[in-house]
Amino acid sequence: MTIELPADAWHGHATESVFVEGLGQDRYRLQNSPFFATGLSYRDIVIARQNGPKLLFEKLLFIGGHSTYRIIPSDDADHRQFRAFLARLEDIGCSWEHGNLGYMLYAVDVPPETNIHTAYELLEAGEAAGIWDFEEGAVGHLVVKS
Repeated sequence: MTIELPADAWHGHATESVFVEGLGQDRYRLQNSPFFATGLSYRDIVIARQNGPKLLFEKLLFIGGHSTYRIIPSDDADHRQFRAFLARLEDIGCSWEHGNLGYMLYAVDVPPETNIHTAYELLEAGEAAGIWDFEEGAVGHLVVKS
């Protein structure tokens, strides 16, 4: 499925493609985490319509409970330190995909059963240590204030 992106976005991409599973009646479930699109995460259900050979995203229908963050490794980050920080995210249940677009970019999936506050603290710790910069793509967790 193709998602149109804002023209003024920092990355300069006009569209992004994601894998989807057809559910019928123009409904689709995302099968991976978006790298650039905001407001969408793995397992969200969306409405999309066929436009010629392309399936185009129209709107979010149901939040699947996952959250998405993007990580860009710092140029001067030590690879072993980067892997160690990434492993801490994996240890709490997060997964990730990466791509090389002239720079490395990681899309991190935080599943519903993972504590979103712990994941965010680890992302902040990596940024504070100069290992990476990160940004929020979408928060699908039900966050209850205590």
